[in-house]
Amino acid sequence: MSETQSEQVMQILRDEYARLDDSGEINIKPALLAARTKARIDPDDQSPTLIGYCAVLEMRQMARSICRQKSPTDEVTISSQTELFDGQLQRRYPATRDGEEGYVLRDHLTLAERRTIEVRMSTAAMSLARHVDAFRAETEVLVARGDLSDAA
Repeated sequence: MSETQSEQVMQILRDEYARLDDSGEINIKPALLAARTKARIDPDDQSPTLIGYCAVLEMRQMARSICRQKSPTDEVTISSQTELFDGQLQRRYPATRDGEEGYVLRDHLTLAERRTIEVRMSTAAMSLARHVDAFRAETEVLVARGDLSDAA
């Protein structure tokens, strides 16, 4: 897929997201965004089944990136204290409801969903920190052996 085609698909996904968001939808499902986008791209369902399936899987990934966007700084916040977090928090977070993955408006997350998200983020952060430590240690070993220098 060329960059132009990819951007066309992203724009359709963004349009579908905006329709749902503007209608006040609390839980936006990447699967729904992907299905609606596929229907707009291939309204007569002419693509082979396997191709369509693969396309929908890729569009779900693209839809997740749209759903994960950070909150705009002009968003109305729950209290003045939450203004401290403007630009750092996403507007929607992933949550499984009724067995389906969706992205739920932050203000509508349950305590259990928030705790699950906290654990997921902490686990990812710890994993990334371990990766950084291992990469740094390997770099130091390579430098000490003389296998690496600052020359490009």
